[in-house]
Amino acid sequence: MLWSAVLLTFVCITRFTLSREDADMILALFALAIIFGGAFSWLIFLLCYFLFHRLPHHTLKQIKRIKPIISGTAILAMLGSCLFFGVNFFSPTIELFIPLCYTAGILIATVTTKLLEPRSEND
Repeated sequence: MLWSAVLLTFVCITRFTLSREDADMILALFALAIIFGGAFSWLIFLLCYFLFHRLPHHTLKQIKRIKPIISGTAILAMLGSCLFFGVNFFSPTIELFIPLCYTAGILIATVTTKLLEPRSEND
């Protein structure tokens, strides 16, 4: 979500050519992206958690295999929630960049997140 908010803020700065005088507006935009992103992403998090929390994750290889599936599910759920809330994917305005930034944020988080070694039963 943090990556998505950073990307969305960057897109707004470059697309609408905000100046230094608009620094408070940039900070407010970032805060709004975090707040609204958090409000809508908890549903996607719960969906992924309940779908995948019982999958086998005993070895690092199994975890690496599951990670792209969870990311794909999160992207599809995010696009579905955008459709539900009426985001027009063909709009030339900032509305188009919202799903693009959140999709890119999910992909960046997937690539940059380090996998932890699974704990054994004896731990």
